Amino acid sequence: MSPEQKAQLVEVLQSVGYYVAMCGDGANDCGALKAAHSGISLSEAEASVASPFTSKVANITCVPQLIREGRAALVTSFGVFKFMAGYSLTQFTSVLLLYYVGVNLTDFEFLYIDLIVITSLSVTFPFTPVADTIHHHQPPVKLASFFPILILVLNTIIMAAVQIGAMFLTMRQPWFVAISETQVDAEDYRSYENTAVFDVSCFQYIILAVMFAQGAPYRKNPIYNIPFSVNVFITLALAIWLIMYPTDPVADILELELHPDYIGFRGYYILFGVGNFIVCMLLEKLVTGNDNVRLKFEKYTKVSCSKWNPGSKYEAVEEELNSATDWPPVSYDGETFAAALHREMSVTSSS
Repeated sequence: MSPEQKAQLVEVLQSVGYYVAMCGDGANDCGALKAAHSGISLSEAEASVASPFTSKVANITCVPQLIREGRAALVTSFGVFKFMAGYSLTQFTSVLLLYYVGVNLTDFEFLYIDLIVITSLSVTFPFTPVADTIHHHQPPVKLASFFPILILVLNTIIMAAVQIGAMFLTMRQPWFVAISETQVDAEDYRSYENTAVFDVSCFQYIILAVMFAQGAPYRKNPIYNIPFSVNVFITLALAIWLIMYPTDPVADILELELHPDYIGFRGYYILFGVGNFIVCMLLEKLVTGNDNVRLKFEKYTKVSCSKWNPGSKYEAVEEELNSATDWPPVSYDGETFAAALHREMSVTSSS
């Protein structure tokens, strides 16, 4: 096969919807290596210049490793995006809720959330190792699809419900004093409402990170990501400390209004966080992050919407070949290959 034919074969396979990988070890493979979605050079000669990947072993045993790494990278990218989108929606919910009572998160509360919690979690998020085996189904490849949007919408509803519950539970306490009665100026946000929403939201950002860090079956369990696990433990410990008994200097910097009951009532905030975590993880494990549910939904929508979305071209070709009774052409019983070739040539010459 000539170099041009190799590149043409790759392009034809791509044109019908296949994701094409090409392995080559010589200069005659450069065109196909460059045209393929994943070009793997099996040598460090000319082919390594044209291909994005170079194998240290001159055989194709590297292909499964590349597939596992690529799928893990895709799942990680989707997870980071969903975490950042979920964080933005959760903080937006907090701001809207506090605007309703005439306050907002303080500057240092924003700084604590963005710098200490979100930045540290997002930096350590991608270090989860890849899975040891290749799963028989590919991961989702579209962000703008039903399940990624569904999980963000449902999570936003859950986070908003927990924040509203924590704030209104605080407002029903006998020692509660509304911000309208204590606010000295428009920039004074120190209040029980602010503290309730801030305390609960600190748990929610950690919950989002843990939930979207679940990468099975394409990555290992997040517990194998040591930096991320340590980070989750530290931020969780800080969140509990800020709820249960923050020191006066820290409370003054964050402008937290300390509750009279340090142990009894503040324990409800932790219970809100635990309940929030259980609901979100069940939702992720049983519905939005469940491969069986996702594949059944995709199969149902594919059949129901086949008129508007016929699918990939290669699927149509496979279906056509499967329904064709005369394909593939086979020789007559007992006929050798030489005899079949001679027969075909005779038919061609006579026509």
